[in-house]
Amino acid sequence: MTDASMRMTLWASVLLNGTGAFLFAFPTLPIGARLGLPAPVSPLYNILCALFVGLFGCAYWWLVRQPQIHRPLVAFAALTKASVFAVFLIFWMSGVVTTLGLLVVFPHLVVAFLFGWWLNQGRNATTSERQNEKHS
Repeated sequence: MTDASMRMTLWASVLLNGTGAFLFAFPTLPIGARLGLPAPVSPLYNILCALFVGLFGCAYWWLVRQPQIHRPLVAFAALTKASVFAVFLIFWMSGVVTTLGLLVVFPHLVVAFLFGWWLNQGRNATTSERQNEKHS
């Protein structure tokens, strides 16, 4: 995975999280009901969910603008993206989340995979560089 494709993946994460923050802020919109978002709930719940999802989007935006992408933050992002999908999958299996809701968060699983792939490639490159240094 090239640096440019990783940056495109980060931009996709900005878009995913921006959309998610909007949906959590306004779960009573018709699309929220179709996705299985709980409504009505306390505005505190709406705002806190939207805030945290939005803050992650801001972190992805910050990452994509850095000259070097911060690997530990990408590892944390991969874990959170996979966790979001896992939560929706569990709630889908219990009938709380609609199939459409599960499909909408499926890109988070794809992004988590791409983040992991990028991290693994970097780890392999670093290991190869260390081995080359030992043999020099």
